[in-house]
Amino acid sequence: MTVHNPSVVDNNVEFQQGGSWNPGANSAPDVQDLSEVDDDTFTVNEGSITLDNPQGTYVVGSEVNVNGSTAPGIDDVALYARDEGNFEHFLTVSVDGDDTFEEEDAILSQLSNVLSLPGSYRIAAVDADDEAVQAVGDESGENTVDPTDPDVTLEASLTASEVSSAVGTQSSLRVTDTGLTVDYVSIVNGQVAVEDAQTGMTINGTAPGKDSVSVSFYGPRGTYDRTTITVDSNGEFESESVMVSNNLALTGVDEQGNPAGQLDTGLTQGNVVMSVFSDGRDSTAGDGDISFPTDYVAANGGDSQDGWYAYLNDQALTQQQLIDRVASETVEDTGSDDISEVFQFRYTEGRVSIDSVTGEAGQAFTVETNDTISVSGVTNRQPDDTTIMVEVIEGPSASSLDIASTDAWGTDGQWSVEIPTEGVETGNYTVEASVGGNSDIRSFQVTGEQLEEPTEPEPTDTATEPEPDPEPTETTEEPEPTTDEPEPTTAAGTEPAEETTTATGPGFTAVLALVALVAAALLAVRRRD
Repeated sequence: MTVHNPSVVDNNVEFQQGGSWNPGANSAPDVQDLSEVDDDTFTVNEGSITLDNPQGTYVVGSEVNVNGSTAPGIDDVALYARDEGNFEHFLTVSVDGDDTFEEEDAILSQLSNVLSLPGSYRIAAVDADDEAVQAVGDESGENTVDPTDPDVTLEASLTASEVSSAVGTQSSLRVTDTGLTVDYVSIVNGQVAVEDAQTGMTINGTAPGKDSVSVSFYGPRGTYDRTTITVDSNGEFESESVMVSNNLALTGVDEQGNPAGQLDTGLTQGNVVMSVFSDGRDSTAGDGDISFPTDYVAANGGDSQDGWYAYLNDQALTQQQLIDRVASETVEDTGSDDISEVFQFRYTEGRVSIDSVTGEAGQAFTVETNDTISVSGVTNRQPDDTTIMVEVIEGPSASSLDIASTDAWGTDGQWSVEIPTEGVETGNYTVEASVGGNSDIRSFQVTGEQLEEPTEPEPTDTATEPEPDPEPTETTEEPEPTTDEPEPTTAAGTEPAEETTTATGPGFTAVLALVALVAAALLAVRRRD
């Protein structure tokens, strides 16, 4: 490209009244008089767009950051989604000075009906100023590039060929349904202690695409209580203070439909059923239609949910009736996509027990001097929020032994601490474990004798080598004994012959003779019968 010096060109232009134009003497310079200043070469690149996110997979209802980059000169990026047929517009993002664009916390399934259902779709990000996507003079488009200029609009729907002809990019996006996974519930040893009801239990898990999940409690006497846990933008939820009782403040209704005072949502001791609940992709519990007296809504400040909860608590339902009633309006309702995970625990008084006191030798409740005591047991209290204190309270050197403590145990409730016995006197001791108002004591002995570690018996090989077959010998088979008494086979009127056995040894012949006489007498009696 050649750039000429404009200084040699006379730019004076004379105008004459009446519309005539007199270019002047120097208005048509000779090209030969133009002086060449510089030569340079440059390349004109076609505009391009890169979409970094969303890519791959998107969960219905989740928040994502829509971002990418563009070539210089692109001011706005329009995004379209396609299932079958045309591409449908759902978002326009302005390009920053560094040629990048970003829209934070965009919920694609709310911006686009196409992306509100699970499936695989095409996503297009195109230059919003491209002629292929503009609908100049058509004010029917909902999303304008410049809201101050109604003549500049975007086409709400584009054909595949129109999208392909525009400056931009396309990619595939797989939309998946929301889900619910509960990873941890701090039910300890199958129980939740009454003392921990208000400080709460810990629940965590994932519910991608949701803002919150609910936790419901079904008491042993038909009491319904409920609370919620917020879900983070990454789909994870966690709360260390889920109250087990008295979460709801509800007002009952009398027979005339008037407010009748606050309902008690405190749980009584016994077996409690708990559910963690998500209202699914459609964000509606059941089909969204629950029938109950509207007086309960009015009595609870116009809140339809609280009105329903009050109605449930005011019906004197059993626990199973309560569970069935709620399930029929949520997870078991027609066409429902609700999700829940169910747990059960015993709501009872707090407990702690000592199950074992041992030393390094491992003998139960006996420890050597200058050894280390290992004290272990079980509790149903919530970890982290409560501490088990272990103290030797009686014994010759009880006051010189350290006090141990722990606040860490798993859902099995198994806890343990160690106490050194260096320099303590031998004798009988008593150790106490306590947490809150719960405690347990056990006795153990400190001895000066050296204890032997219990030894496990060495395993024996139960498989034996087969013995060699014995040499065959001639044997006479003895008849098998029978329970039936044999009938005599002698002819009528004759006595059976006596069997004689020759043997040696003093008195042996006399014994055999006596046996023969007894047998003959028995035979005679039988014949008379």
